[in-house]
Amino acid sequence: MEEEQTRPLSSGSKSNLPSRLAGSSFDTSEKELIISVATLFSLTQLMRPMSEKMNLVGQQEPDGIVMVLFITYCQIAVASIILAFATHVVARGFWIGLLGLRSVAPEKTDWEKQPNGPLVKKFAREKFPDIDRMIVTCDKLGSMVFSFGTAIAVLMVYFAVLVAALGGLAWLLDNWIPFQLTFFVLAGVFFATNFLLGIIDQYYKKFPERINMEGPLARWWDRGYTVVALLSGQTIYGSIIATYFSHFPRRRIMATLGIFMCASMALLFINARQVVTSHKLVAHDLFSVKGPQGLPSYYYENMRPEDLFRKRSIPFLNKDIVEEPYLKLFLPMTARNYEELDDHCPEMVTLEDTEDKERARASALIIKCANSYFKITLNEEPITPELHFHQHSRTKVPGFLVYIPVRDLKNGKHVLHIERGFEDDMINFHIPFWK
Repeated sequence: MEEEQTRPLSSGSKSNLPSRLAGSSFDTSEKELIISVATLFSLTQLMRPMSEKMNLVGQQEPDGIVMVLFITYCQIAVASIILAFATHVVARGFWIGLLGLRSVAPEKTDWEKQPNGPLVKKFAREKFPDIDRMIVTCDKLGSMVFSFGTAIAVLMVYFAVLVAALGGLAWLLDNWIPFQLTFFVLAGVFFATNFLLGIIDQYYKKFPERINMEGPLARWWDRGYTVVALLSGQTIYGSIIATYFSHFPRRRIMATLGIFMCASMALLFINARQVVTSHKLVAHDLFSVKGPQGLPSYYYENMRPEDLFRKRSIPFLNKDIVEEPYLKLFLPMTARNYEELDDHCPEMVTLEDTEDKERARASALIIKCANSYFKITLNEEPITPELHFHQHSRTKVPGFLVYIPVRDLKNGKHVLHIERGFEDDMINFHIPFWK
């Protein structure tokens, strides 16, 4: 077999593609059209379920910022591909029509044969584009939009993956730092690092004589930007964007990007409005599961979804309807909660350091401190139930298990109110149940 010939890559060459892929022998128009039509049909089916999911998350978890951001970025990616491929199908369809017209009328347009007067003929001769030029323009537009929309979609997908990664890391640190605070701090560190690296790069762009490419700053910059580029997916879409900046004016590229993003957001808004209208959902200022009349599912073990790990620090009952003589309440304790106990109760002793009778005394000191940490009222009457050390079997979270007698309660609605914390740093939980 003959060795495959390739064009050498140099500053003056246009491509280093193999010769079998160069020129008209590698015509991608038909493949692009097939992919566009198939992708459009598939992705249009995704828009509505994604909007429904985001509305559901927004209603059930108004503070679920990670999930909302993840779905939003995925929606923008899908909307970008839909707009890009729809534009591509239109451009390719017009291009095919022009090719058909050129095949039956190969000669140049004869403006003298037009039924118009001399003014219209003069205007048309000077202003109307040539058919061949329109064919070339449509061909370029189809391929350009195809790749541009794909690049934006990949960018949005990588942002969605980044949000998921930061959310996962924030979840791991939730025992020490609040989830949302951790997420925004991590996101801020990432974007601040990206911004700082960009500032350094622009500084040396303005003063190139001051940079030492072999110096420590250049080496550390390269390491930092390697992490940023991998996390943001620049290794995938960076070459596509660089190709655009190499062949098209910057203003045209930025204008196209702005149009795509605005059109994508408009598509998301229209789709979201349709979902809200069809499902008759209401805004958060009119509906909330928080407050006296709210009934959040994470307050009841029998209602909790299997994947509700983010709410593992919230106290919960075993059921919303109690049929037994005792109500079972679990009070989770994270590392941060134990630190608060240790700060306010210095007399406590670590249980691992004690044995026998001293261990019972140490346990009693911890329980005494926990009783002052948790203030429980049942139907506005303060109660001090016995606390038992316990580790939840499903979430593996340690805490205190409490059995509250409810045999003598009347049938109907009852409210368990829990205050967790010391002094001014109190968190309230309002948990209704029925007997």
